[in-house]
Amino acid sequence: MKLSFDEFPAMASNDKYLLVHQPPNLSLLDRHLAIIKQAPWTQGEVWDICWSQALGRF
Repeated sequence: MKLSFDEFPAMASNDKYLLVHQPPNLSLLDRHLAIIKQAPWTQGEVWDICWSQALGRF
């Protein structure tokens, strides 16, 4: 995954994964930054992402 220095993608992490919004996709990466899952995101800009410890979900 290539990130540009002039872009500021929305990101969130837990102890195992990193979730990144880099249009047009949401990508789930592991500790080695390998893409585990990728899905197209067509709902517009993602401004913020967080990990919920209580729910165990992003």
